[in-house]
Amino acid sequence: MSTILKYGLMILLIVVGTFAQVQPPLQAPPIAPRFGQPGAYGGGYGVTQPAAKPSTNNYQLELAIQRGNKTARYKLTLNSGGVTTELMDRFAERQEGLPPQTMSLNAVLSPFDEGGGEVTLTLHRYITYKTKAQPQGLSGVLPGSLPGTAEKEVTASKSIPLMTKVALFPGKAVVIFEDEDEKISLNLTELGGEAQKQ
Repeated sequence: MSTILKYGLMILLIVVGTFAQVQPPLQAPPIAPRFGQPGAYGGGYGVTQPAAKPSTNNYQLELAIQRGNKTARYKLTLNSGGVTTELMDRFAERQEGLPPQTMSLNAVLSPFDEGGGEVTLTLHRYITYKTKAQPQGLSGVLPGSLPGTAEKEVTASKSIPLMTKVALFPGKAVVIFEDEDEKISLNLTELGGEAQKQ
């Protein structure tokens, strides 16, 4: 028993010694001068104010989805640089007994100093399709039917995700996805000039 205790203590000491980290001594933060220096904010000649971080609340993201000769446009105002929402799929045919088809969107804008910014976008589009399935009761098959003989048509759905990161500048649309059936583009609009005129 004492041998196990000795080895246990030795292992504990090795582990503690291996994972212990030496912390550097703490340094006090630099103290700002009490009175402003010439040219600095708050004092002296040529007073300049610090550059403000660009606001992301003044942008609107436009998502355009084109299928055939029809285009659905969704305008989303960014709140603190991001938006998360569910959008109605305007191209989906309404099916009885099923909820409306939607798309899930998440977008985050990291602004550039010169305007515009990098948008990280995740868009989940759902497609519905019909498939055949064997109806199942409590015992695995509906009463009165033989296994493998009766099939029922059921409606299923599947999420098709699109994840991308793209640089956008106001007024310049960027195509983020295109195939023979669909084209998806993003456009960034700076609110203020256009929104205040209306």
